[in-house]
Amino acid sequence: MHHILSEGPLLILGAGISGQGAARLLVQHGYQCTFFDERQQLSDTVSDPALIRPERFRAVVVSPGFAPTHPAIRAAQAAGIPLFSEVEIAIAHSTAPYIGVTGSNGKTTTTALLAHLLQAQGENALAVGNIGEAFCEALLEQPHPDRFVVEFSSYQLENFEPVRPAAVAVLLNISPDHLERHGTLERYIDAKFNLARQAETLVYNADDPALELLPTILPELPCITFGINNPQAQIQLHDDIINTGIPLSTAGYQLKGEHNLLNVMAALATCRLLGYDPERVNRAVAAFTPLPHRLEPLATINGIAFINDSKATNEDAVNYALKTFPDQSVHLLAGGIVKTDDLSSLRKEYERSVIQLYLFGRDRDRILKGLGNPTNVSLFDSMAEALAAAAATAAPGQKVLLSPMGASFDQFKNFEDRGDHFRELVRQLDVRVERNL
Repeated sequence: MHHILSEGPLLILGAGISGQGAARLLVQHGYQCTFFDERQQLSDTVSDPALIRPERFRAVVVSPGFAPTHPAIRAAQAAGIPLFSEVEIAIAHSTAPYIGVTGSNGKTTTTALLAHLLQAQGENALAVGNIGEAFCEALLEQPHPDRFVVEFSSYQLENFEPVRPAAVAVLLNISPDHLERHGTLERYIDAKFNLARQAETLVYNADDPALELLPTILPELPCITFGINNPQAQIQLHDDIINTGIPLSTAGYQLKGEHNLLNVMAALATCRLLGYDPERVNRAVAAFTPLPHRLEPLATINGIAFINDSKATNEDAVNYALKTFPDQSVHLLAGGIVKTDDLSSLRKEYERSVIQLYLFGRDRDRILKGLGNPTNVSLFDSMAEALAAAAATAAPGQKVLLSPMGASFDQFKNFEDRGDHFRELVRQLDVRVERNL
């Protein structure tokens, strides 16, 4: 890659977090960079795909927001210009080993947890990638850490061919997601599998049917499996004990729910591959604080617990959340832009957990229909109205849970903005209650 990049000027597709990070790293290494970005008016910007020609640009760096069908990518491919992702640029300019984490749900929690566990063992380990900080940007700030833990989205893995493989690839789960980008579930799965194809060892969820193909596709790849329901998994959960060869108690974990136990098992499997003492690692698991917007406890007001799970943008994530509260105690707030019309996979947990559903946002009617038109539902225009109704209806000992089932872009900038708005609404509610006491 260095040889290709050194031959001439580069074009960076996208001037967002990834593009800016890649450009800064490349400029530091002596490359000349020009941006292609349709949304920003930068001083050195190309906006016409017809200008992407081999005599002008010797390589193109693609930000994850650019789909393979984008005219700029098509133009580069037609011109025979090599394409690289921002993460491939970072890997090419780093000497530190890296662990890759991907999956439909749980990527960010597992990435942050792994970095925390490695730091607790004395490593200078950095969590980067889709978790928030561009890999290139982190490399500028700390060029020589002991290890990177990289969260990979399917977008970043579409044509992933790094110059160095991941020391460990962690595949958590697969459920239909981002199909508007990938076209088919098979292409989405294939993108996820690219991480395993470019790894020295593999950790994967033996409970997940979509991941069962991995040993067939990559029969020579050393691996450790984890699971709750698969008796063949090498790391298993029995009652409150995770067996990694040494029984480890889950009693002190702050991470709650079956899905988070799977995330922990993935992290423990990775640490086992790296040779760390399981009991010492498990003590660090217990010290890990859950991330915002992922079953985040906000407050208990008049005996009612308010929980922010704004990151639950698909039905599998909501299923995980409802399994955490199986006692018919949940007042569920949901709404946004759903990714499927078939939400039948939610019905079992819905019936077990949900007292009342409060729907808001663009696709509230689609959610209602997708769930089979249950009767314990109220419709609202905004989250604020839905929360006010839930808070007025819920009884002490019950939960008000935001777990939206869909993307946030109908009413919010992103899931963080949605979760922050929910947190602020709960804070205001708490203040009003205190004033009335």
